[in-house]
Amino acid sequence: MFASILFFIFSFLILASALLVITSKNPVNSVIFLIFSFFNAAGIFLIAGAEFLALIMLIVYVGAVAVLFLFVVMMLDINLGADSSNPSKFTVLNDDQIIFTANDGSKGTELWMVTLSSGTVALVKDIDTRTDSYGTPYSSNPYEFTLFNDELYFRANDADHGTELWKTDGTEDGTVLVKDIDPREYSSGSKYSGNPYWLTVMGDSLYFAAYDSSGNELWKSDGTRIGTTRIADIREGESGSNPAEFTVLGDYMYFRADDGESGTELWKTSGTGASLLKDIFPGESNGYPNSSYPINLYVFNNHILFSAQGVNGTELWKTDGTEDGTYMVKDIHPGNSTSGYPLSSSPSSFVTVGDTMYFTATGQFGKELYSSDGSTTGTQLVEDFNYGSADGLSCTSYDCYYNDYGGSLFALDDYLLFSAQDGYFGYELYFNQLRETNVYYN
Repeated sequence: MFASILFFIFSFLILASALLVITSKNPVNSVIFLIFSFFNAAGIFLIAGAEFLALIMLIVYVGAVAVLFLFVVMMLDINLGADSSNPSKFTVLNDDQIIFTANDGSKGTELWMVTLSSGTVALVKDIDTRTDSYGTPYSSNPYEFTLFNDELYFRANDADHGTELWKTDGTEDGTVLVKDIDPREYSSGSKYSGNPYWLTVMGDSLYFAAYDSSGNELWKSDGTRIGTTRIADIREGESGSNPAEFTVLGDYMYFRADDGESGTELWKTSGTGASLLKDIFPGESNGYPNSSYPINLYVFNNHILFSAQGVNGTELWKTDGTEDGTYMVKDIHPGNSTSGYPLSSSPSSFVTVGDTMYFTATGQFGKELYSSDGSTTGTQLVEDFNYGSADGLSCTSYDCYYNDYGGSLFALDDYLLFSAQDGYFGYELYFNQLRETNVYYN
């Protein structure tokens, strides 16, 4: 008797949920009702004593619904017809909303948003409303999305200001220009652009590099027009210091810049002014100051490790934020080339697994995988994948360049994944779990 009552209850719930699947206007809700109907069907199989079929119902069909959900998302065709909307730059605004860029064919590449709870996709704002003489829409090309104070900051172009700093809260009215950083005009009437880039959050401010009459210099913003100011004119005049590689460690942001006297070197700021941390490559060449060109700044064990050029070539360096604490970790590729210039290992692709940093570098065995704990003795070759001097983690062909094969490292919990070649099978997937274990081929 009890089994019969359960049978009718499950049957009713299946019919009700199936009806809601086909009548619901929200695709996300339809997916939920479909899953609910599968669970009730599994209940009927359990009553009938078919436990295996009930298990298959849950594993196979509920799993199939997940695939179906992907198709639902793909069916949200922003640019109707054969042309693509090219959605990209997906960035989380909050737990329910994701901002991205897309081109619907009528407004150019603009700011769009998907709302997960409702399953809706909508244009946030058409920032650049112009069209050319052929009727083709201009694009504002939003870029450099950075979350700050629960709003998304980015650079975008419009007719009245050029490419400047914008922000959005996910609404049309809340998508506004923060400041016209470079308000000048060319003689033709077109606008100068501040072109903000390297948007980086430290504390209660958003830092970035931007152009104005003083060139490309260091700026910060609290999200208001008045609170958006240039904090340092590192290189006086219109040339600008071209700050880049913004990286936060503690209460300071580190970056590279060129003051016109020391070349492109490592600098730091606490939010007020900026100071040269160390002239890593002092001296001159052909009447111009040497530059160390710090790049790939990466926080590891309360230090910043990076690649920089010095008298030993481009090698692995580290800093604790002081001049004395800024030094080369190891000359991975010692010696000179046949032309007399120092050899360089050019470390890059830094990732952390456990308490070890992994990276790619070029040494006597070519470009291979290295690991480091931040010390000289703890920086070593992990494996010579392509035996001899041939590269194991490098790819120079056209196809490899444009498909990012070779050299890219990815860390997930205790796993390191990367592509490498051994000279026989081309570029394949490799992974290891911890530094002291072997590297496995898959």
